Amino acid sequence: MYSLFVGLTLGAPFLLLVLGWIAGTKASRLVYSGSAPRMHRKARKLITWTFILTLPVAAQAAAAALLMQQFDPVYWQDRLFILAPMTALPLLAAWFVAVPKLLMLRRELSRYEEETPLTSETLGRASQPGIVAPFQALAWSAAAVFLLAMTMAAPFDWLDAGIPVAVVLLVWYGLGVKHRRRSRKIAVTETPVVSRPWRSAAAGFGAAILLAAIAVPLGYLARETSFLPATVDMTSGPADFGGGATLAHAHGVEAAAPGSVFVSDLTGPREGEPDQRFTLTAEKKTVRLSSGKSVEAWTFNGQIPGPQLRMKQGELIEVTLVNKDIEGGATIHWHGLDVPNAEDGVAGATQNAVMPGESHTYRFIAEQTGTYWYHSHQHSREAVAKGLFGALIVDPAASADMDVQEPDGATDMNDVPGGAEEVPGTEPNENSDDAFATDTITTPNGTTDNGTNAASGAATSEPALPAEGTAPTDATEAPADGIADHETGSDADFDLDEEGLLDLARPKTEDASAGTQPEAPNTTDSKDDGAARTTNPPSSALQPKDAGGLQTKPGTTQDQLETKTPSFDIGSGDDATLALANGPSSDDGFTLAAYQPSFAPKGEVNTLAAEGTTPADSLQDGTDDANSEGDTLFSANAVAIEGERDFTVMTHLWGSTFAIGANDGVQRFDVQPGTPVRMRLINTDDWVRQSYMLTGTAFQVSAIDGTNVNDPGELRDVKVTLTTGGRYDLTFDMPEDPVFLSVGGRKDLGIFLSPDGKGDLPAIPEMEAFDPLHYGQSMATPFDASSTFDRSFDMIIDNKLGFYNGVFNQLYTMNGAVFPNTPMYMVREGDLVKIKIVNRSMVDHPMHLHGHHALVLSRNGEAADGSPWWTDTLDVQPGETYEIAFRADNPGLWMDHCHNLQHAEAGMSMHLMYEGVLAPYTVGSATQNHPE
Repeated sequence: MYSLFVGLTLGAPFLLLVLGWIAGTKASRLVYSGSAPRMHRKARKLITWTFILTLPVAAQAAAAALLMQQFDPVYWQDRLFILAPMTALPLLAAWFVAVPKLLMLRRELSRYEEETPLTSETLGRASQPGIVAPFQALAWSAAAVFLLAMTMAAPFDWLDAGIPVAVVLLVWYGLGVKHRRRSRKIAVTETPVVSRPWRSAAAGFGAAILLAAIAVPLGYLARETSFLPATVDMTSGPADFGGGATLAHAHGVEAAAPGSVFVSDLTGPREGEPDQRFTLTAEKKTVRLSSGKSVEAWTFNGQIPGPQLRMKQGELIEVTLVNKDIEGGATIHWHGLDVPNAEDGVAGATQNAVMPGESHTYRFIAEQTGTYWYHSHQHSREAVAKGLFGALIVDPAASADMDVQEPDGATDMNDVPGGAEEVPGTEPNENSDDAFATDTITTPNGTTDNGTNAASGAATSEPALPAEGTAPTDATEAPADGIADHETGSDADFDLDEEGLLDLARPKTEDASAGTQPEAPNTTDSKDDGAARTTNPPSSALQPKDAGGLQTKPGTTQDQLETKTPSFDIGSGDDATLALANGPSSDDGFTLAAYQPSFAPKGEVNTLAAEGTTPADSLQDGTDDANSEGDTLFSANAVAIEGERDFTVMTHLWGSTFAIGANDGVQRFDVQPGTPVRMRLINTDDWVRQSYMLTGTAFQVSAIDGTNVNDPGELRDVKVTLTTGGRYDLTFDMPEDPVFLSVGGRKDLGIFLSPDGKGDLPAIPEMEAFDPLHYGQSMATPFDASSTFDRSFDMIIDNKLGFYNGVFNQLYTMNGAVFPNTPMYMVREGDLVKIKIVNRSMVDHPMHLHGHHALVLSRNGEAADGSPWWTDTLDVQPGETYEIAFRADNPGLWMDHCHNLQHAEAGMSMHLMYEGVLAPYTVGSATQNHPE
């Protein structure tokens, strides 16, 4: 209803502008009627016009009143106290001044004989300001109200509104003076009053010139002042202390003071052998969707989406980003993982963008379990749209007292297979087992099992297989950076078609399938001229004088390969088979080709060069990890625990085509009845609230944004809708009948499961919308709505028309401003923080706070009383007010922005800043950093 009410407050003034202009013109021309009968009729029509003008004014006032009744004052103060009176007052003047005068004029005209000429006194009364000015004032007021509604953003400021109100009052006065003089002149003239349209046109043209003379300089000034500085410090916003104690707020390296620490020093562990090491190469490729459509993409390791990174909780992860040819630069942001600040991957905030020929290494500990994703945060709107993203899964650490052999892979519906290879000489991270034991209080950092609870069963994850859309056009050529596919089961196992794209219908012969051992790229950043270079500032410039007690918080991430997969049936070991959807027809319509997985038997792990890095695209399911005990594609659990089928479903819009990863059709899988199934839904689309409809079975929403739901209830005929960047895990036990996950309610895009992978798609019934506010069972949390908060902030989201960096656009404001003038929320480590988010705008905003998970306390004043709802990407709909809370336990400079990335690109971004933290990086046209 909010959108309807706000639409009325915008549409009614616009309609009133048009109708008021017509009525004002008719009122002004009443004096030119020529005869008493004609003037009598026109006066009656003007009274009718008063009734017509009442409708939009009443609609505007009613909308403001309903907003007042149902919403907080921030939603209606300006609409009720400023905008509504600006149209209501001239309408009242029309009813109580113009209409009585028109009635008197009609009585006077009724005494005229039909052919009797009108007297000058009658003409003077027909042109008096009391008749004409109210109608024209309505038109001018409607124009002013529409302009203010489109250009004024909350929070409401009486002083800001005072100037346009004063201008409107001045216009009203001017109209009265103008028509008083005109009426007096007409009343004393003895000659007939004759209409001169050219004079009216000239007057209108003159008024337009006057308005243009005022508007053009103001518009030029607004445009010029909207340009961003060539260099902008990310900490340049005004400090907001949330009602707490004032904190030190310095700008730039030069402002370093005792006790300060630089963002670049808030890293993950710099020492120690990582449990897993991956390389992601950003490069341009032409790839093909399953339908055959080609996509000019930006890829990680030549595939869309990028490789799935899979790891265990507590592991030390090292990921090296190599930029091969993305001219604007790239980074990797770990969306939803609360990594240390320097590992967060935001150009200009936590690092410099990685330019072509350079590399950057991220190191962090995977603290949280669950479903996450990664993407570039340099030119992020374009980069994510073109494919620089992938899935990231953190599985629970194996229980210390259980001899569990971990499964080798998960069905990633998005790209090519991948599992982690063991790095020789490494030991399991000391935090892998006991350090993350489940507590009785739920927190968002993985203390509850978000994948498969080791106490109840380890996941027997589905292997990811090669599929169309994952190979580069020039896959036959080794990449210039020396990273090539290493027998991954992708282009190592399949031929290319006539256009050079991966063709699953043509598996290579045995003599053509051998891969080559790639060299690891130098992990030091380097330019094309060979000079070593780092993407971080010189350590001498960044050395903190005193850490001031700030503790570097460990982080999170891992690696495995994703794939766009056609229908398949998998066995184990060397007898595993792949049903190729594009192959020559057999009895069941498919050709079965032996699937030869490339994996290292125990003790024969593939390694790379001296650096020992593993390109992510050289990993696949079936690779032994530290717990493996055989050279089979599937590893059986060492204890008798039933397995789980695990599907990763990343939806994305490639140009005008929706797809699951690179597959823009229906994918079929065979799942035996009784098998536990987990579907990890990830929405990567910019400004798309994607709906997912699971039919054929009851299910549970087991996790939201990577955090488990406590005691999730069973759902049926309920659709789940994900905002941009959000994730849901759906779980169920496979029934006897087919199950279908429809994307967007379509029957031509989704995941089909049945015991044999065949059958008809189930019907898609009418469905209710899933609401997490009351879902699941409540349990103890570290804090709640009754806690005492150290700082409380208000974030008011609104929209207005204006210039941003020289471009006229619809702007989405935060507390009335756009970056870099948005406020900087200042906190101290350990603070308990509450944020009230108000969406006054007409569109949804997925608000994403980096580095923290927040607990949802309430929505529109209604308490969240189901399972604790922890989120990192909150879908705030128009007219919604959320209260969220978090503990400030991860020092740094953190972005807090709308993940509709075109909104962020237009300035809808602000920051959370810790006391004593300094940012050595900058953004702007004079720098290489452009995070949005």
